[in-house]
Formats: sequence, C-alpha cells, structure tokens
Amino acid sequence: MLKTISDYRLLKSLESLKKNDASQSRQYLDKVLGVRDEDYDFIVAFDAMVMGFESRHDEALRRFKEARTLLEKYSDTDSQYIKLFCRYYECILVEGGNCDKIKDQALSLKAGKSVRMFLKM
Repeated sequence: MLKTISDYRLLKSLESLKKNDASQSRQYLDKVLGVRDEDYDFIVAFDAMVMGFESRHDEALRRFKEARTLLEKYSDTDSQYIKLFCRYYECILVEGGNCDKIKDQALSLKAGKSVRMFLKM
C-alpha cells in the first residue's frame, strides 16, 4: 500500500514539473522523500532536478553530487544512467553547456523505463 501511494505521489510530482509547477511538484516529492526506500534509487537525482526548477542551483549541485556518491558502488545500467544524468546537469549548471558527450553516453545506455521517465535528458 505504501509503495502505491509513493508511486502515485512521484507521478504527480513529475506531472506537476512537466506543467512548470515546481511548487506543487515539491509538495508531492517531499511526501515521498519522507518515506524513501531503496526501490527509488533515482529519487535523489529527481530531487536535485526539482531544485533546479525551483532556481535553487547551489543546492541542486550538492544534491546531484550526493546522488552520484550514493550510487558509486553500483555498476548496473540504471545506476550508470543516473550518475551520467547527474554529471550532465552538473556540467550544465557549472559550465553552461558543451555537455553533449555526457548526454550521449547516458542515452546510449538501456536504463529502465522508470528511471528514464523521471530523469529525462
């Protein structure tokens, strides 16, 4: 039951973000973050992305780095995609562009549907 509620809230958060409503997205996401479990290995990176939409760029950078650190020990395709996703957005926020190589690497991976849905390049 709890997983179903978290799934619903995550989807609502993503839907709100697509509508450029970062405030509503944050409300749903914060509820999921309160009960976070390991099934959502992308949640820290998604949180960082929402922070970026909220114009909290310094916090987003720290959160992207945290996501990469959490996944350091994993080498599965989803984890690799998430780490590259984080590096890509760190590159954009810090360097302001010329990050296509990282994006191409991530897009070449066959990451899971859920990860790609929440962490679009």
